[in-house]
Amino acid sequence: MRNVAGCKLQVEGDVLTVIPDTRLAVILVAQKTVIPATHPSVIPACLPVLRQTGPESSSRKDSRQAGVTNNLSSFLLCSCFMALLFCLVMVSLPNHAHAFNLPDTGQTKCYRDVDPYDEIPCAGTGQDGAYTINTMSFSDNGNGTVTDNNTGFMWQKCSVGQNNDATCSGTAVTYNWYQASGTYDSSYNPSSTDVCGSLVFGGYSDWRLPAKKELMSIVDYSIPDPGPTINTTYFPNTKSSYYWSSATLAVYPSLAWGVGFDGKGANGYVRCVRGGQYPSQSFTDNGNGTVTDNKTGLVWQQGEPGEMSWGSALSYCEGLSLGGSTDWRLPNIKELESLTDDTRYSPAINTTYFPNTISSYYWSSTTSASYPYYACDVYFFDGYVYRYYKDFNYYVRCVRGGQSGSFDYFCDGDSDGYFDSVKDGTCTGSGCVPSGCQTTAGDDCNDSDSSTYPGADDSNCNGIDENCNGTADDGYVPSGTNCGLGVCASTGQLICVNGQTQDTCQPGQPTGNDDNCNGIDENCDGIADNNYVHASTLCGIGVCSSTGELSCVNGVTIDSCTPGTPQTEVCDGIDNDCDGQIDEGCMPDLVISALAVPSTATAGQSITISETTKNQGTASAGASTTKYYLSTNATYETGDTLLGNRSIPSLTSGSTSRGRARVTIPSGTTAGTYYIISKADANNAVTEANEKNNNKVRAITIQ
Repeated sequence: MRNVAGCKLQVEGDVLTVIPDTRLAVILVAQKTVIPATHPSVIPACLPVLRQTGPESSSRKDSRQAGVTNNLSSFLLCSCFMALLFCLVMVSLPNHAHAFNLPDTGQTKCYRDVDPYDEIPCAGTGQDGAYTINTMSFSDNGNGTVTDNNTGFMWQKCSVGQNNDATCSGTAVTYNWYQASGTYDSSYNPSSTDVCGSLVFGGYSDWRLPAKKELMSIVDYSIPDPGPTINTTYFPNTKSSYYWSSATLAVYPSLAWGVGFDGKGANGYVRCVRGGQYPSQSFTDNGNGTVTDNKTGLVWQQGEPGEMSWGSALSYCEGLSLGGSTDWRLPNIKELESLTDDTRYSPAINTTYFPNTISSYYWSSTTSASYPYYACDVYFFDGYVYRYYKDFNYYVRCVRGGQSGSFDYFCDGDSDGYFDSVKDGTCTGSGCVPSGCQTTAGDDCNDSDSSTYPGADDSNCNGIDENCNGTADDGYVPSGTNCGLGVCASTGQLICVNGQTQDTCQPGQPTGNDDNCNGIDENCDGIADNNYVHASTLCGIGVCSSTGELSCVNGVTIDSCTPGTPQTEVCDGIDNDCDGQIDEGCMPDLVISALAVPSTATAGQSITISETTKNQGTASAGASTTKYYLSTNATYETGDTLLGNRSIPSLTSGSTSRGRARVTIPSGTTAGTYYIISKADANNAVTEANEKNNNKVRAITIQ
């Protein structure tokens, strides 16, 4: 922990011995970073318990020579309204004079530069109170917000946690820096709390944690202890304590900045801001020992004359002739701090334009409102704002301008709450900027259209950058589309190209003539199977036969053919009962109705066979052949010996054919019992009702 002031320091363990020099106190809570006690940012220190009021007496001067011992952990804040700062993201402005109204410090009183430090008239002193530069001015918007008429920034009237009423009653809530800035940290902000980033208030949702210079711009240096050092008419019940900003200390990233600074894990108050951000630094080297700050219009001495007391610094700048001008002066504390670059250290300034800047203390023209024997200064090692005894010797950088000149201003012409990004005009003289306008470029890319502003709905495909992020129609969401019919059906997206919607859907190609009955629209005309050709069909047999048509219904073929009704089968050569058989039961049936053979015979003997072939069927039988076989058993087999045959004429139903045949028993036939088999229609010339009753068998003994 560190309490900053301008005095000598001795560190033994965690015990700090200092020669007190009270000024704007700063506390450093080291977190993640160990800072050596000999580091230039630690050596100046002072106990806040030495806060004094009134002119410095000789006894107080003497006390600066006495060592005061205190434990490091006992340091307290002695500032009124402190801003803790983080790295800035700024809006770059073009190079033109007086682009930004840097508000005045509010200081109107002047004091002697030597003991006794009594109040004196300001005329001719060169002190802060002798110059009025962009008088601090605010407007209460009546909705819990306050607009700075110089910068155009819109602020929360009350601290976060307080009630949104006329007096900001209630208790302000403190947060660590990680929570205030919305920065994730596994120890300090594991739930990614974002106090300002998640704020929806006053009709706006683009609130943010203020940057270092933004928060400093509303500090009023005319207000003494106990503060708060802010206009309480517009910001009532502001806490006399540290308020977080978004800036991180460049040399020690574990610390956050302010008028003082504190460890990021420490708790501080929060007041959110919105609107155009503080402009980024932009300088012009005039080539004559001077440098113009393009954002404020101030012209700076590029070098420095060396160290001197505060009174000598005032006189030096008032008498300086440089770059063809003689209206030089010592800058007030806000002007001097505006030169610091929070991304740099040792020194904390742009050394391209200020190459010989010493990493040490530089005087401002602003006196401490509480202790007139102090004057405010900036430590250009890292950018701290301090207050030191006026008889100390520090460096000097003079400034000119800021009291008059031309001002570019930016207005909210369409009343959408966002200022124009293009200047609306230029005026001359302090306070000339029209009411409701500001001198910093806003972020409304079309101030003539109230529907176009940062964060607006940019989902229309119209080629207009409605949310002012540099890309038109980037909020447009493509939608799905369909095209083509049948097998040509496809999908795509309706996309936005150069402000016009385009359909990416491309239909497929036909796969056929659509003459198949399958329910598929193959020719992509929207009708399935529309080229299917209806075919004739047949059904039924016999007298049941009929005709019909094969049609296609919903991808399925349907046959319209209906068979006739079966009849009783009659013997007329027609399939009357539609069973596929003609005149079944009306067919011829040839049988051997009678067969006579000798009972005995010898091998080689001729015998007479008498037989009768009969058609016992119901239909006539055509001519056929009856054959006679010698068999060793009573069953006809293909190996039986053919003895002879007789031709049978056509036989009508019930008719017979009687005949005889002379046959010879084959020689060599061995003696034994044999069988004569007579087989009707042996050649199967006649289709019969029964093909299994054609045989007749008689036994014969061969001797």
